[in-house]
Amino acid sequence: EGENIAEQILFGRPGTDDAAPMVVLGGGERFLLPEGTPRCGDHVDTDCAVHADPVNGKGPSRADGRNLVDEAIDAGWTVIRTRREFDDLVREVARRDDYAPRVLGAFAADDTFNDVSEEELVTRGLVDPSRHGDDPRGRLVIWGDVPGSLGANPPTIREMTDLALTLLERHSAAAGKPFFLVIEVESTDNLPNANNAIGALRALQRADEVIALARDFEDTRPDTLVLTTADSDASGMSMISPAPTQEDGRVTGSNGNPTDRAADNRLFPVDGIEGRGTAPFRALPDRDGRTMDFAVAWTGIDDVTGGVIARAEGMNADAFRYRFANTVENTDVYRIMYLTLFGAMPGGAPSAEESP
Repeated sequence: EGENIAEQILFGRPGTDDAAPMVVLGGGERFLLPEGTPRCGDHVDTDCAVHADPVNGKGPSRADGRNLVDEAIDAGWTVIRTRREFDDLVREVARRDDYAPRVLGAFAADDTFNDVSEEELVTRGLVDPSRHGDDPRGRLVIWGDVPGSLGANPPTIREMTDLALTLLERHSAAAGKPFFLVIEVESTDNLPNANNAIGALRALQRADEVIALARDFEDTRPDTLVLTTADSDASGMSMISPAPTQEDGRVTGSNGNPTDRAADNRLFPVDGIEGRGTAPFRALPDRDGRTMDFAVAWTGIDDVTGGVIARAEGMNADAFRYRFANTVENTDVYRIMYLTLFGAMPGGAPSAEESP
C-alpha cells in the first residue's frame, strides 16, 4: 500500500492526468527504494538508503524494483533526505528570491517519529545520553534516530511547513493560481495511541507551532484560509494532578474503584516523564510561581470521540462558523475548502453570502 501511495503522490494515479505536487516533505524513504537497497555509508547517493527504521527495522520495500528517488530526479524534482540537505536548501531558498524547485524530502525510513511506548524506546536504546534523568524534556528519542546517526534530528513539522509555504507561494505567483497545502501532524495521533505521554505532549506542542505559523501567514494574506481538523481523540489522554506517586516519588497508578469494597481496588497505570513507574511531569510555574506535578492517564489504545474539533480562520471562516455552527460534518470541511478554491459551494449548495 505504501509503495502505491508513494508512486501516486509523485506521478499521479494510473490512467489519470493528475498534476504533480510541488512540495512533498516527510518520511517514507523505504517506499521509494527497491528491496535490498544497501544502507548509505559516509556518502549519500540515489542507490542507497539513508535511514534505518529505529522502531521496527524495516528497510526499502519496493518489490517492483523501481527507484523512485532516481525517477523523481529525472522528472525534475530536487530530492533531499538528510538534515544537512534540508538546511542547505533552506539557505539557498532564502538567498534567491527567484528560486522555486519542486522538492521531495524523505527524512525517515517510515515515520519521522517513533510511535511506540516510552518503555519500548528505552528497550531499543532510543535514549539521548546527553540528557539527565531529571531533564523536563525527557531523555527519549521521539523523533528520528539516536544522536550522531544520519537519521538523527529530522526537520520539524514547523520547519517543513515554513519551507513549503515559501516555495508554494513562489509557484503560485508564477502560475497565477492559488495553492493548497495539507499539513498532517500525525504524531498527535500515533504517539497517544502508543500511550506515549511525553511524545504526545511534545507532538501537541509541535502542532501548536505549525498552527501559529499558518496564522502568521494568513495575517498578511487575507485571501488565505487556515482550516484545522481532527479525526479522533486518540486514546483519550487525561491529566491527573497531583500525580499519584510512591514513596520514592515515582508515579504509581490511579484507583479506579468506585465502591467502598477494598477487594475491588484496582490501580490503573499512569505515565510519568519516561512512562510507567518514572518521575512525574512538572508544569512550568504559574504567575504566582507555583508548580504542579501531574501524570497522564489513558482510556486505552483506541481512537475515541471527545476532542474532535474543526476550526477556521481567514477567508470564508465566517461561512464555516455560521453555516456549520456547533456540529460540523466531515463533508462540511470539504465544502469550505471547495468554496475557497473555486468560489462556490459544491453541488448547488448556498454560497457564503447566503449563509446566516
